[in-house]
Amino acid sequence: MLFGTEGIVEVNKKKDDSYKSYKIEIESKVPPLTKEVKEKARQAEADFFEIYSRALRRPVIGDLLMKNKAKLELREYWIPSPSELDIKMEIINKDPILIGHVYDKAYLITTWNVEGEEPFEHYLKRYKI
Repeated sequence: MLFGTEGIVEVNKKKDDSYKSYKIEIESKVPPLTKEVKEKARQAEADFFEIYSRALRRPVIGDLLMKNKAKLELREYWIPSPSELDIKMEIINKDPILIGHVYDKAYLITTWNVEGEEPFEHYLKRYKI
């Protein structure tokens, strides 16, 4: 898993199956930048602006750069160790259910979630769908 941004990184994923929905959140704090890295970032920006300003003075490339202004964006990427991850998972039972009956057979058509509703698993066990 590769993380990249500033501050605290949060990855949200949602997975649905017929009966449940899973909400997974993964967070990790960004490692602090060292003094050396901050200096290299400053130098990279200085080099970028120097090259950019020289290019702006050229007739063709300068016109293109004026139409599509360039911006240097520095991003930090890292692979956190398992101990640096804060993982939260929430299981949402979908309720109510829609059942189709054909003769003496019952078929699960779909499920959805309504906040505050009672779980339906006991119905599934009772009717053996």
